[in-house]
Amino acid sequence: MTRQYLFVADRAALAEELHEAVREQERRAVTDGLTGLHNPRFLTERMTAEQSAGPGRPLSLLVIDLDHFKTVNDTWDHPVGDVVLRECADRITAVCRAGDVVARYGGKEFFVCCPDTDEPDALALAERIRERIARTPVAHDGPPIRVTASVGVVASPVVDRA
Repeated sequence: MTRQYLFVADRAALAEELHEAVREQERRAVTDGLTGLHNPRFLTERMTAEQSAGPGRPLSLLVIDLDHFKTVNDTWDHPVGDVVLRECADRITAVCRAGDVVARYGGKEFFVCCPDTDEPDALALAERIRERIARTPVAHDGPPIRVTASVGVVASPVVDRA
């Protein structure tokens, strides 16, 4: 009886470990390893879902490009560039709402999907992000690095159903 109990307990523990491993792989499949933000795959899936959720609902997309980022990597090397990317990711996320999807889309590009956000609100968010990134230089082991960003906005037209 004891051996049977130990066998069942061992299988339950193994099943739980497997379940956790699968969950971790699912998380990694949609997460940028450097910043912890969502990746392009997740963003694309979410944008598709938002577009099909309700025609006529406002939906905006912000495209954020870090200005002159190559200079950061050329001057201080890639590990410092990684620090800058993580800090900018944190600053972008801090300004966004809980329902917004923030993703790292490329080397120095970030996208923000903003459901239920019309063009004026998206433009205001873009300006807050731009200001937040530029406000404080990024600290690292060397001199602080000033970072600026360019932000583009595209908004779906709102359909008046009246």
